[in-house]
Amino acid sequence: MLSGAMERNAIIETLHAALAAVDAVEGVWLAGSEAFGRADELSDIDVAVIVPEEAAAQTFDAVEAALERLGGIAAVWRVPLEGGFEIAQRFYRLHGAPEWLMIDVALVRPDQVDRWLDPVRHGVPRVLFDRTGRIRPVDDASLAARFAESLVNLKARTALLGHLPAKELARGKVVEAHYFWQKFLIGTLVEVLRARYAPRRQDFGLRYLHLDLPSDVYARLEKLMLVGDAAGLGRAIDATRTWLDEELAALPT
Repeated sequence: MLSGAMERNAIIETLHAALAAVDAVEGVWLAGSEAFGRADELSDIDVAVIVPEEAAAQTFDAVEAALERLGGIAAVWRVPLEGGFEIAQRFYRLHGAPEWLMIDVALVRPDQVDRWLDPVRHGVPRVLFDRTGRIRPVDDASLAARFAESLVNLKARTALLGHLPAKELARGKVVEAHYFWQKFLIGTLVEVLRARYAPRRQDFGLRYLHLDLPSDVYARLEKLMLVGDAAGLGRAIDATRTWLDEELAALPT
């Protein structure tokens, strides 16, 4: 059992041993901040596990038994998945651990491993073990076509729905206006900016923006986000729409 501050390396070593004991597990690596070399005292632990779907229950049983030996599971979130690359994903926090020390365990289908290993999107995996030699950086060849189609759709969506934030604000519905501003203007603007400055991470939303955008562009976006009140929101909606329209117009046709 761990005492006092939770030991990050002890958690990793315990999970490594527990998963290596499951014969069906083909490999395990650390993703997230570990893969980018940016892990610090506030980082969570992202564990990717290659395993066939029929062994998912056995694998989570091994994970949870190991975490119980470390002091017990204080909270668990079983992520509802609809398709995607994962078989299943769960987040854990241990008793006595700070809130930010989450343990994210994602079970990956063996036929979907490459989609997780694009080095620009996901970093270079820190491999704990690899029984099949599958865990190595590999470019995701499907990205370009998928992202190009997304940008076409964003143009059409903005042309039809970009007015919604201003309309709701004109009705005095500040909450709805803020929501539509974030969803249809800020979210779209960020994706278009990523298409220019970080094209392999176009679908990452607002994550890692301070790393992916030039400092002056990030500062402009940061200033835009600090709206203050309803009047500030109105100005931000107008400014965002203007900036977004400029970026969309600059996209290749």
